[in-house]
Amino acid sequence: MNVFRSFLTTDELALLLPYLASDGYEPGRQGTGYEKLSLRNTDETQALRKRCLVALGLPEDTGHDAYIVRYPTGTRIPLHKDDAPLASEHHRINCMVLPAERGGELFVSGVPCDLRARDAYTFRPDLEEHEVSEVLAGVRAIFSVGALG
Repeated sequence: MNVFRSFLTTDELALLLPYLASDGYEPGRQGTGYEKLSLRNTDETQALRKRCLVALGLPEDTGHDAYIVRYPTGTRIPLHKDDAPLASEHHRINCMVLPAERGGELFVSGVPCDLRARDAYTFRPDLEEHEVSEVLAGVRAIFSVGALG
């Protein structure tokens, strides 16, 4: 895992914050209450997506997904790995849009990762176990870009 302090610019953060109040969120696949909003490749986040792919060490034109993931109070993600298709590697960058007021700590391979708004981290979710502790107050939100390599 690599951490990038202040990865998001203040303009990028301002671009992402309105998505927190958007409609169209779906339940996360872990079934623990967090929600995700898929962002189309044609939206205004395209330049940020490219920058995220470069941070992952991938070409700017790599196929990818992009989500806003929102964790309301009382939600969490249990310890897990994300499977990748055979002969593929799953690469992901998560950018902190809004940290929870309390709780919502990230752990990767058992190590806590202290993230502030605008920080980002890259990791291999297919190899590294990861979890987010229960959000005890407030809302935690990330911008997440992932690709198979």
